[in-house]
Amino acid sequence: MTIHWPNGLAPEETTIHTRNELLVDTDVETIWNILVDAPSWPGWYANARRVALDDVTELGPGTRFRWTTFNFRVDCVVTLFDPHRELAWTGTAFGTRGHHRWLLEPRPGGGALVAIEETQRGLLPGVAGRWIRPCLLHWHQRWLEGLASAQPLRA
Repeated sequence: MTIHWPNGLAPEETTIHTRNELLVDTDVETIWNILVDAPSWPGWYANARRVALDDVTELGPGTRFRWTTFNFRVDCVVTLFDPHRELAWTGTAFGTRGHHRWLLEPRPGGGALVAIEETQRGLLPGVAGRWIRPCLLHWHQRWLEGLASAQPLRA
C-alpha cells in the first residue's frame, strides 16, 4: 500500500513519528463504524474528551472536528477517508501540526490488523519530542486496545 503523507508531514520531514499496531478479533466493518463515530471515543479511549464535529454526526471526507487529547484542544480535518481501509486527519494545536492515520487490514479467517501512525512537527515536538514520543506510543496502544473492546453504538 502506498502511503501519501500531507506536505511537510511525512516521517522524514517531522520531529516525531510513531506507529502502533494490534491484531484484533473484530472485522474491519465494525472497527470502521466505531472509528468514524468520533463522539463515542471518550467512552472507550480515556485520552479523548470533548469531541465536537462540525455539522455532522460522524467523520467523513473533509470533516472538521475538535477534541481534547493530552490536555490540548486540537483542531482537525479529515484528509483521507477510504472506508474500511484508511482514515486520516491533520490537526493543529499550539504551534504544532500533526497527521494521524488509522490503517485497517482484514485477516484471512477473520479479524484485522489495525495500525495507528502519527507524525508531528512544530514547537512542542521540537522542544519536548523525546518525552512526547513515548507518551504517544503508550496512549496509542491504549487507543488500539480500547477499540478492540469497544462496541458500536449504532449499526
